[in-house]
Amino acid sequence: MAVPHHAPAGSLAVKIPKGHTPSKPVVHFSHDKHTKIQCTSCHHTWNGKSQLQSCSSKGCHDRFDSKQGKRSFHKAFHSSKTISCLGCHKSLKKKKAAKYGPRSCKDCHKK
Repeated sequence: MAVPHHAPAGSLAVKIPKGHTPSKPVVHFSHDKHTKIQCTSCHHTWNGKSQLQSCSSKGCHDRFDSKQGKRSFHKAFHSSKTISCLGCHKSLKKKKAAKYGPRSCKDCHKK
């Protein structure tokens, strides 16, 4: 399934919501580079009909006080499971995919 027409074009800044202090630079994410995967691979609670919500929406990855737990904002992007950015990229590299994305802090969190 290709990225739906309502997905943001270009680069989307993934940043910690106001009131929380980031420990690393903002990550810039491109939906355009992820058109070959299902939307629900990342937006795992989406029903395919309603408006997509931010990862940090209430009830999803809205915990900023810990890097652990399924509601952790950090874990949404850094889990070893394929549902996270890092987990997916590492899995693709392990499968020897032609393209697999960044897997280190400095490759995502560019100054």
